[in-house]
Amino acid sequence: HYMLRYAYQGNFLSPVDEALKSQGAMVLDVGCGSGIWALEMGTDYPHATIHALDLAPVFPTSIKPTNVHFQIHDATTPLPFPDGTFDLVKMRFLVVGLKKEQWPAVVAELARVTKPGGYVELCEPQWHAVDDVPAMAKLHGFLTTLIQAKGADIHVASHLDTYLASTPLLATPATVKSHTAGFKLDPTDSRRDRLASLARQDLVAGLKGFKPVLVGMGSVSSEEYDVLVEEVEEGLKRSEKTWSTVVAFAKRV
Repeated sequence: HYMLRYAYQGNFLSPVDEALKSQGAMVLDVGCGSGIWALEMGTDYPHATIHALDLAPVFPTSIKPTNVHFQIHDATTPLPFPDGTFDLVKMRFLVVGLKKEQWPAVVAELARVTKPGGYVELCEPQWHAVDDVPAMAKLHGFLTTLIQAKGADIHVASHLDTYLASTPLLATPATVKSHTAGFKLDPTDSRRDRLASLARQDLVAGLKGFKPVLVGMGSVSSEEYDVLVEEVEEGLKRSEKTWSTVVAFAKRV
């Protein structure tokens, strides 16, 4: 989250800033995870109402802005909102959560609940190995096996614009932006060093989030997983590899 916000200089790229400042503006976060994006949006746009959904109840239930509302919901089922409700519908990092064949229907449902003139915005990581860090290469193998076993689209980041363009309610072509950040320490360039620090932080946080699933699958023991993550955290500081993300957004017609 933090690397994305720093890299893209904000929490979204769709041109809806002015709309979200208006009384009655509505935002939907699908697959909200910890809820950090929704919480920041609620603080940044106090006149807007933010709804955030996730299948796992890992979001806060008490301490939060009064304009932010969390609920448990499976993104592969119809969204619990009427047509044309939201000014911005955001979904990111569902690469593991959706099967390849589910993407068109899910994106169509995001478009359905978006207001005419509003935007659907998607964000996903490019999937490639950080193979100069042995512990990361091992975890990447476990994660790749998990994604393929779930029937997910490991290269969905490259297809986001296609999914948006094939949704009748959305204008074409979609706008696509991408960003690449390194992991290696770089004291000679403060911005690059900051991006690298945030990229390491976000990647490690993501790996910790996958622990229950991978340990539950029997891929690795709990103790070994913790050691691998620690080795990744240190190894990334010297890695020559990069991490790329893709953001695609389209206007509801």
